[in-house]
Amino acid sequence: MKFFYLLPVLFSMHQVLFSDVKHLELEVGATPWARQHLPTTTLAYETTLTTTSPVISAQKVARVNQWVPGLFARAAILPTEKFGLEARYLGLLEWKKVYAISTTGTSLTYSLQISPISPISFTGASQVIEDYRMKYESGDLLFLWNMAPLYDKFFGLRALVGPSYIYLMDELDQTLSSATYLKQYTIEATNHFIGARGYAEIIGTPAPFIWGLRGSFGVYADVYRQRSTVSQSIPLSSSSNYVYDATKSWPSMLLQGDIYLGFNLFNRLRIKGAFGIESLNYLGSALTQPGLAFTKKGIYRKNHFLFYGANVSIELDLF
Repeated sequence: MKFFYLLPVLFSMHQVLFSDVKHLELEVGATPWARQHLPTTTLAYETTLTTTSPVISAQKVARVNQWVPGLFARAAILPTEKFGLEARYLGLLEWKKVYAISTTGTSLTYSLQISPISPISFTGASQVIEDYRMKYESGDLLFLWNMAPLYDKFFGLRALVGPSYIYLMDELDQTLSSATYLKQYTIEATNHFIGARGYAEIIGTPAPFIWGLRGSFGVYADVYRQRSTVSQSIPLSSSSNYVYDATKSWPSMLLQGDIYLGFNLFNRLRIKGAFGIESLNYLGSALTQPGLAFTKKGIYRKNHFLFYGANVSIELDLF
């Protein structure tokens, strides 16, 4: 019964909020994304007698190609045919890769590179485990300008610009063990990209089919934070810990683009399928591995990540 009391209130809110709105567009979809261009940092070494060679790199840790499901949503309010506001969100679910090597041999040992110059050796180690995870989210609030008619004629053009925020977290956890000791190295990095982003979209028909090209460019201040931890828990008599925190910022840049095909039904409902690529340049990462030699100057901030994937979405004009 309480629902019926709410109806007049909801109707009044609708009249106030949307009395001057010409269009309200909603879009929601799912996208599985992957990533490439991770740093090539060596993370672990294998030593046989007097010969030491790399055995795990950052790219190996993250190689499982990484097609991770994500969700995106878009809402656009247009008081006129040409101008409005739009909000966008993209969130990729956290993905993870565990990589382990081990041996029962007596002449083979493993070591971790927790210094950018040389590995720290742990004699007699029989196993090394790398656990890598990453999460990505982005949100934009944009001024929207329909420069040419959309969907109802052969050619349409839309431009958007506004503030943008991106959150990227990655974490690397390394464990080195033997029958007599356990060493662990963890490094967690977060990037908070705060800046502006501009979009452009070209739309074509013939009805009921639609196609489109979309692209965006973003300029950001990357507020980067990294926490490094090294600990030894076995044997207890040799227990030691090392923790270092650092925060730094620098400029970063984003390029993104995709192409889509779809159907325009009843001139209000559109079903789209798309493939897109997004490039993030100049960002820090947990895979930079500065370790015990860590200083702010040791942060490698020229990492380049490439995200790519395909998505399916439904777009609806409510009015």
